[in-house]
Amino acid sequence: SVRNSGIELSLRTVNIQTNDFRWTTSFNFGRNRNEIVELVNGNEDMPGNEWFIGQPIDVNYTYISDGVWQESERDEAALFNRVPGQIKIRDLSGPEGQPDGNINPEYDYTVIGSPIPDWTGGMSTQFEYKGFDLSATLFTRQGVQVFSPFHHEFTNLRDRGRAKLNIDYYMNANNVHGGNETNAYPRPNDPGTEYDEVAFYKDASFVKIQNILFGYNFSPDVLERARLKGLRVYVNVLNPFVFTDYDGFDPEWAGMGLENTGNASVTYQLGVNLKF
Repeated sequence: SVRNSGIELSLRTVNIQTNDFRWTTSFNFGRNRNEIVELVNGNEDMPGNEWFIGQPIDVNYTYISDGVWQESERDEAALFNRVPGQIKIRDLSGPEGQPDGNINPEYDYTVIGSPIPDWTGGMSTQFEYKGFDLSATLFTRQGVQVFSPFHHEFTNLRDRGRAKLNIDYYMNANNVHGGNETNAYPRPNDPGTEYDEVAFYKDASFVKIQNILFGYNFSPDVLERARLKGLRVYVNVLNPFVFTDYDGFDPEWAGMGLENTGNASVTYQLGVNLKF
């Protein structure tokens, strides 16, 4: 049993209107709460299916990463049989319901996020001055967390068969490379990589400018002399800007497999509309 509840709002405004000038805007906002109310066992969660009472149907269920063990944390890391440079996993619980110094999926897996956005929205605005018009639209998805195939592929330094990103990874200070005690990525070619995939869950929230259009409609006098019913010229740019902290391919498709995604293309259009 699943409950869906939410809200959708839209607003259109005429901000300025005179004989020669008009400025309008429109806004939309949507938020949906998807929640499991009951399962086959009543109020008992089903971790094997990643279904939990009170949570959305689609969740990311795994360990919580607290970065990378640092040299200054060597003694603490040793308690978990870890060494500096390896991923630090948060010890959430144990058989007694308290952190027990062991990392075990039965007790330390938890819901860390969801690919379902917290909310979506959009805005468009249009200016008209005599025969000229300028418009732009944007949309956004916020609160989106996905498992990123991009990072799984291009930051896996154990795989030497494909090109990799130039990432900020951990190197011990005694290494010939001079050392780099970062918290961004664990050290490469490390035997303790059973927790690596937790680092591939990424926030894919974004704001994308969908298009910017500038056009001109010729006046009736010009149309009459040219024996036309309508003449319009315009320049349009599709997907010119995206604002996001996601550092892979297009965040709109961040959760898709690499065969279904890629860099978002910017398209420039120059057009003429004629009516005879």
